[in-house]
Amino acid sequence: MLEIHVMDLEKDPDEMYKLAKKIMSQAYAPYSGYKVGAVIKDEHGNLHQGVNVENAAYTGSHGEYGAISAMLASMPQGKCITAVTIVTKDGGTPCGNCLQHIWQFCNGIWSVPIYCGDVFGKIKIFQIKELLPFPFDFEF
Repeated sequence: MLEIHVMDLEKDPDEMYKLAKKIMSQAYAPYSGYKVGAVIKDEHGNLHQGVNVENAAYTGSHGEYGAISAMLASMPQGKCITAVTIVTKDGGTPCGNCLQHIWQFCNGIWSVPIYCGDVFGKIKIFQIKELLPFPFDFEF
């Protein structure tokens, strides 16, 4: 893990952070109060965004799911995640289930970066292999 400030990011991750932070306010989290903004970059450089949505039955969806769904809906083929940025109030990482969903579209690339930012601009940078060292994979 590497820890930096948003001002030290290169152009693409900085743009992803700013977008994730902006959309985080659109999350619907009336029960936990924990809002998540997620942005995924695909192999074509397109950015796809999502937010978490809670409901009274506690079966809501996570922001990473929303971003993956947006990617799938917009691309007829060639679905590969090349970077992920999430912003939360405290810079939390994606949960295990979200990491597994992300891994499904990394096409076996262990070095896909996961940027986890807080609302103050502090960002932790991981590779997917650090957060999900033993994913369920395509072979059984």
